[in-house]
Amino acid sequence: MNIRKIWCVGRCLAAASTVAAATPAAAGILINGYVHDGEWDGARTLYPGSEGRLEAVRDSEFLYLKLTRPQEPMSGADLYIGRASERLFMLHVSSALSEDADLKGQTAYEYGIWGKNADWTVNPINNYYDSNRKMQVVTPDAHEYQIALSKLPTGESKLMFVLKRPEARLPAGADEMKTDGWLRLDIGSVPFLRDAARRKGRG
Repeated sequence: MNIRKIWCVGRCLAAASTVAAATPAAAGILINGYVHDGEWDGARTLYPGSEGRLEAVRDSEFLYLKLTRPQEPMSGADLYIGRASERLFMLHVSSALSEDADLKGQTAYEYGIWGKNADWTVNPINNYYDSNRKMQVVTPDAHEYQIALSKLPTGESKLMFVLKRPEARLPAGADEMKTDGWLRLDIGSVPFLRDAARRKGRG
C-alpha cells in the first residue's frame, strides 16, 4: 500500500470515529416540528387534554416543550409565561416568531417584537407559493420549543397557550389575562434529556 493510500485510509477512519463520537447515546431534539423515533422518549406530560397535549424535557441549559393537537392541525400558538399572579412575557409562533417581553399592566393583545428571539425558538408554520402562484401551507406534527432556562422565572413558572385556527386555550378554560388557571411548572420535576432516554432504554 503506498503512502497516499495509507493517508486516505487514516483520514477516512478518523472521520468515521469523529462522526461516531459526535452521536450521543441519547439523541437530541431537533426543533423542526417533526417527531422522529425516540426523540421525546421519557418526556414528562404536563397536560394531556383533548384540545392539546404538552410534554417537557430539559438539559442543563434549555427547557424543551412539545405541543401537539390530536384533533386539529398545528396552526400557530401564543405561549404565555408567568409567575404566581404575574404575567411576564408571551412567545408567538405563526409563519414567523415574535415576543412580547413585558405583559405588566397590558390590557390588550400585542405581538411584540418580531424576529429577535435570542434565547428561545420554536418551529414556525411554513408556507410557499407553488407553480400556479397559489400559497401552500406545510403543517408540522408539533410545535417544538427550546427556551433558555435563564429566561424562565426562578421557582415555579406558570404556562398557558392560545392555540390558533381553530382557537383554543390550553389548559381548557384558562384566561391569558389571569394566571389563576395556568399550568404550574416546576423545572426540578422535568426529566433531563439523557436521563429520560436511559430510563426508556432500560424499559
